[in-house]
Amino acid sequence: MKYLFILVLGLSFISCTNLNTKTSGFSNENKFHFSIDTIGKGTYLLSVNRPFVGSNQLEKYCLYPRAQEAPQLEGITHFISIPVKRTVITSTTHLGFLEPINQLKSVVGATGLSLFYSSSFQAKVTEGEIQSLGRSSLNEELLVQLNPDVIFSFAIDVAEMKKVEQLRNLGQKVVLIAEYMEQNPLGKAAWINFMATFFGESSVQLADSIYTEMKENYLAIKTLANSTTKKPSVMIGYPWKGNWYVSGGQSFQAAYFDAANAKYVWKNFKQEGSIPLSTETVINDALDADYWINCGDKQELDALSKNDHRFEAFKAVKLKQVYNNYKRSNQFGANDYWESGVVRPDLILSDLIQIMHPELLANHELVYYSQLN
Repeated sequence: MKYLFILVLGLSFISCTNLNTKTSGFSNENKFHFSIDTIGKGTYLLSVNRPFVGSNQLEKYCLYPRAQEAPQLEGITHFISIPVKRTVITSTTHLGFLEPINQLKSVVGATGLSLFYSSSFQAKVTEGEIQSLGRSSLNEELLVQLNPDVIFSFAIDVAEMKKVEQLRNLGQKVVLIAEYMEQNPLGKAAWINFMATFFGESSVQLADSIYTEMKENYLAIKTLANSTTKKPSVMIGYPWKGNWYVSGGQSFQAAYFDAANAKYVWKNFKQEGSIPLSTETVINDALDADYWINCGDKQELDALSKNDHRFEAFKAVKLKQVYNNYKRSNQFGANDYWESGVVRPDLILSDLIQIMHPELLANHELVYYSQLN
């Protein structure tokens, strides 16, 4: 998954010639992996800095009204006339950004159709309005036939970036969405503003209102959680292919636990991505953790120990304080935590607070998390 590849990166200053540039609220000062600058009425200059781990690449996209000519600028990856009408998406998070701003209607193709949770999306698939472009590899012939205005994509390494360049060589306008690089849940959610610029001013205003309200909610409940002296400990993950991957102490998941006023077992690990540990190390580190969160797709406590009976010794298992983030998922592998959850960190944080500080949010019903039976 692309969320294993995370790195905090700075944003570079963007210069324009012969244009008056107005910096938006989503520019360099926020330390996001993107910036949005207004360079004229309805015209935007978007920047994505270092869109994948180890990259020094700077992507720049100039969006301008369809009725006008493209501005004279240098170093632009793509000039794109807006509002766009036909889009292709390659990640469930892309739908998570598009659906709240009422732009599901723009999607004409996608990869990995079964991985999308939205019933509205799946209805359009059934009706033939959204075409399958494959799963592990993209059907380039069909892509060209669909003739999208823009392809929202991502790259996690150099090899994936080469695939992006291949599409560009076919004349496709590929925009890299790098929300997975953000280390803060609010930073991930802020990409709704980036994507909204492709659909015109009304979408920009809607995205801004959605983000502003969500951010206020997030910060308010974070303050509530940190008002209590109770600080339970929490562990994470489940063995996979011989390793037990845990989130680094600088990851977005660790940021959630910090906001929920919980003590993350591996907080002192300075990594930003996932870290492979042995089962023995995890047992040693987390045996006395109060809560076990994100234990894969397991639905019952008994299922945890089928792989290793030693898991019965975890304090969290004994107290039946084990939760996964699969409440909104289906049999095909779709999980709404990685879809709508990207723009609702306030709800995810509310879930975590209700789990670990139930006295603070007694009336909150879990949205993305469920307790193992």
